[in-house]
Amino acid sequence: MRNGRPKPTPLRDAPLTNTRFCSRALIGVVLALGLAFALFRQGGGASEDGAIRIVAPDNTGGLPIRWMLRDKPLNARLELPDEIIKAADCCSATAQWTMSSGHVDVAVMCPDAAASLLEKDPRYALLGTVAVNSDVLVTRSENDSPKVGVMQSRRYQADVLSSRFDSADIVTLFPAGVGYALEKKFLGGGVMDALSAWMLSGDKEPLSSGDVDTYVLVVSKMFADSSEFSDFVLRFNKAVEELSTLEGLRNALLFYKGIEWNQEDVEQWKRLRIKFQKISL
Repeated sequence: MRNGRPKPTPLRDAPLTNTRFCSRALIGVVLALGLAFALFRQGGGASEDGAIRIVAPDNTGGLPIRWMLRDKPLNARLELPDEIIKAADCCSATAQWTMSSGHVDVAVMCPDAAASLLEKDPRYALLGTVAVNSDVLVTRSENDSPKVGVMQSRRYQADVLSSRFDSADIVTLFPAGVGYALEKKFLGGGVMDALSAWMLSGDKEPLSSGDVDTYVLVVSKMFADSSEFSDFVLRFNKAVEELSTLEGLRNALLFYKGIEWNQEDVEQWKRLRIKFQKISL
């Protein structure tokens, strides 16, 4: 006791039952329960609000979906992975857990993530490849490193590069970490999504002389049996047709990324051989 007043209790010794702490804890519990309820709604067909639940990455693989929904032609709500979960990488364990919750009707995924999901969860089916060669190899000769980075859980990237690089020089990183490691000169090269790499300096080339499937479309079997599914396929394929033209691609990139292409950009896209593909019923 000092000056007739009790000695204040240190913060670390303060009881956990104070009103402010309890209020915050209660709010946290309510939010957590709400998120859990949202994630564990069983998917299949449109949700109660009539929206088709679509997950698409914020890169080249998601371009057909976003172009399809630019004027909201479908009763669909686009849900980005980082709006459902913190990790925007479709190959992460958290992303696959979210898919397994049954919350999603349609998802654009990398081939390895899709294969893992289909092996574990019979509620989903593969519709087919929707993006080819959208992963590109960015190299910088000024970076004094033999290492090349690939994105986590994408075995196909390391497999394709194994004929060009020693296995010991192929390192796995989170997708966002590849660009960072290139900028910091920890890597001599790295595999990145084409649009993510577009503004980075360095030489950009396809991963292989052949075609590499980089994104596929996965669908809930219940949604595939719904009345909305055929309209979804028709509109997706129409978006792919438009993206297959130079004018359509330029318009989509301006709408989606705010990118205005010059002729050099057009020629580089052609050299990278990036293609979007239709899906069939």
